[in-house]
Amino acid sequence: WSGLDEAALRGVATSVDQVRAALLETVDADDVLVGHSLDCDLRALGLAHHACADTALLYGHPRGAPYKKKLKQLAKEFLDREIQDGAHDS
Repeated sequence: WSGLDEAALRGVATSVDQVRAALLETVDADDVLVGHSLDCDLRALGLAHHACADTALLYGHPRGAPYKKKLKQLAKEFLDREIQDGAHDS
């Protein structure tokens, strides 16, 4: 399973609105966002950005869309690194 759970967020006082505002202060229209499955993060924040380099899309799945290679697979394939051995929080 991937993502944050209730225990990980216990005691966190930052709101989604505050996170969105901080991101908007940091990123401008000319910046390129780089990440994995950025659509999920941007949707959660209620944002869109025109310039994204998304590794889930750049490195296609052998079965094609809508399948996406997992970040764990990409790290092993391209970096020869094992990541996300235990619980993963996005």
